[in-house]
Amino acid sequence: TLTKMVQGRAYVFLVFLLISIYSYHTVKLCIVQAPFFQDRGIGFILVISFWTFLALVFSFCYLMASTMHPGKPPPSLMRPNVGEDPYRYCQMCRIEKPPRCHHCKTCGHCSLKMDHHCKWLDNCVGWDNFKYFFLAVNYAFTLVVFNLGLSFLRLLYPIVHDGVKSFWAFRDTFAYGWEIYFFIVVSVILLVQSVILGIMFFWTWFLISKNMTTIDWFCCKGVGPGHSYDRGFYRNVREVLGYPIIWFLPIRWGIQGDGVHFESTNNDTEFINSPPPEHIGGSEKSRLLV
Repeated sequence: TLTKMVQGRAYVFLVFLLISIYSYHTVKLCIVQAPFFQDRGIGFILVISFWTFLALVFSFCYLMASTMHPGKPPPSLMRPNVGEDPYRYCQMCRIEKPPRCHHCKTCGHCSLKMDHHCKWLDNCVGWDNFKYFFLAVNYAFTLVVFNLGLSFLRLLYPIVHDGVKSFWAFRDTFAYGWEIYFFIVVSVILLVQSVILGIMFFWTWFLISKNMTTIDWFCCKGVGPGHSYDRGFYRNVREVLGYPIIWFLPIRWGIQGDGVHFESTNNDTEFINSPPPEHIGGSEKSRLLV
């Protein structure tokens, strides 16, 4: 609907608004105006170059994750329903769903190896764009922690090095009086966001190390430590990130598989597309699965 589309675009706009705010906060206040970078030496060049690299790679990965289709089931799977298991056939897309494929009510289509629908991307996360989502989370976390570190350095340096003892004296280290309030507010936001992104960082690493999606986790938790698609750390990560030399580059080379067929280790590949366990609440079922 139009309302959902506007809401989705609003989240994307908010992400780029935050990037703009962080750019002013970090580049202008914590690097250019910082007393310890006034000589514009090698340290200044390295710091601003590293920050620019992080910001550009994050922006590219975010755009790819938000605009790329998460994974279309092949046309060969499109056919009328002939009475199969309803959890393996999508009535809305009229397609036979391969394992780990699910229909998203918000996007209105089925996605291969669907992980979840991300409102911050206004898109689903699935087979084709999971690497970009994963890298966006990793680079966002690194960027926020880097920004936060520069904020603490900007705060402590005048106190330790120059002997600044009062708020008003610290305010004088900024070009304009209002910038200190802007600096404090954004630093607090960075601190909160570093915790949130830190949780997402470790969660995404946990998922790919176990060859699981968020939907797999909700379906399989409480069943046992193993599941059908766990083939060991290296092969699990290789399936998502490709060749090791490009794990942290936004390039999808060497990714194993096609998003339709998955190697099973204990002959229970039907489990993922079976009805979710009873301990999953109704709201979670309707949000994650169709």
